[in-house]
Amino acid sequence: MDNVIDLAFNLLHPDTTISLGGGSNVKKLAHKLSQHPELNIKVCSPSEYTRQICRDLNLNLIDITEASTIEFGFDGCDAIDFDLNVLKSNGGIHTLEKEYTYKVEKYIIISPPERLKASLNPNVQLCLEVVSPSVDSVLFAAKQLG
Repeated sequence: MDNVIDLAFNLLHPDTTISLGGGSNVKKLAHKLSQHPELNIKVCSPSEYTRQICRDLNLNLIDITEASTIEFGFDGCDAIDFDLNVLKSNGGIHTLEKEYTYKVEKYIIISPPERLKASLNPNVQLCLEVVSPSVDSVLFAAKQLG
């Protein structure tokens, strides 16, 4: 994974604004960023866990409302196929991630190469995040599906 983290890091230039999702590989990228304060990278994140890591590492953490554009968004995944369909099964920030993604110019998945397969791994559990106003509708639809 170190090579993948290095590839992601090498995309960055001074004064870049980025978004970091959640997960262990994003955490590794955050640690790499902390070793290069001279780049003055601005970081925003939909993940409270990642925001805390950024604070602990003294990264330049900003709120998404402070970013006019976000050049890169980095996130991990649990499975990815050759058509670049991605399964993100763990965590609970999927809805917020979409909000951040809309401001991102380039969205990059940081994943170990062995997760890339011809089809999505059926052993990876599918996570469904439901926002409060939709709970009744989703429960109704699930009952209809059996």
